[in-house]
Amino acid sequence: MKDIFRYRVDSSSRIHLVLGLISKIIEAPQKGYSKPEIIRSLGIFCEIFEDKLIDFLPKIIQILLECLQEEDLELHEPIRDSFGKIAKHILSNIPLPEAGKETHVLLRNLWNLCGDASRHTQIGSALCISKILQGVRGEILHDSVERISLKLTELLEKPECKATLQLLECIMSLLVSVDDNASQLENSAKIVLPSVVQNISNSEWNVRKLALEIIYLLTALAGETLEVYRDDLIEIVEQSRYDKVSLWLSEHNFLNLQKRSKAFKKWQSLLQMDSKTFEMFHKKNLVSFAEPLAQDSKTVQVSDSSTSLEN
Repeated sequence: MKDIFRYRVDSSSRIHLVLGLISKIIEAPQKGYSKPEIIRSLGIFCEIFEDKLIDFLPKIIQILLECLQEEDLELHEPIRDSFGKIAKHILSNIPLPEAGKETHVLLRNLWNLCGDASRHTQIGSALCISKILQGVRGEILHDSVERISLKLTELLEKPECKATLQLLECIMSLLVSVDDNASQLENSAKIVLPSVVQNISNSEWNVRKLALEIIYLLTALAGETLEVYRDDLIEIVEQSRYDKVSLWLSEHNFLNLQKRSKAFKKWQSLLQMDSKTFEMFHKKNLVSFAEPLAQDSKTVQVSDSSTSLEN
């Protein structure tokens, strides 16, 4: 299919024709055509033609949004991947002012679906938002980090929210996308942290796990923002010491918070990393600590470095 698109679709009129055919096949599937594969072809289209498709972007988005509202779980993955390719190959290859505007329009369409639609459509929309945040260049998001953070928090706090896990994934994607801008990262963290902390005690264990992963990420990227939630986090982890999240924490040497609050206080020393230690920890991609935060340990070691933080 890539070769057909690359060598046969060589003009705007042919691009328009192909998009029209894809739309018709999706609306009325024919024998021999797989709807998920037809949707994936839109992503391939974006990958090949990149910013040449900017004038056709509204049509592509319309097709994908209509598919998203069909509530067919089998379509979520190809729709998500196609939105990701829009972000990576179209939005990231156009000038910054226009890229920011187009990204805002795209996200606004998905906000609307994520806030008001059924459960399946909410989940699918949030998956697409996360993929877009992962795909666009970081600087495209710099002017809208706070707005996106506020919107994600608003959606999470809605009583009718049925995509909590996926919206937390959006928060994770946003934080990683702007981790090169300390001030914006800190501003975003301050906005989303109340909702993240609240979901550490969520009834769904995978939601609790992801909320703690976000806390872990922020420990390295913007640890000082966590200090205000210290007592709450101690209490929450103490209450959930025997659930699946606690087992996950032990496996990954993340935080031995479940043992006693003293271990948590040692973890707090991470908030006072010197610049050299912080830079080294960040370059290790936040993978893991070399040693668990044992109750009686004398130092907190970061990754394989000999650098340590005295208690």
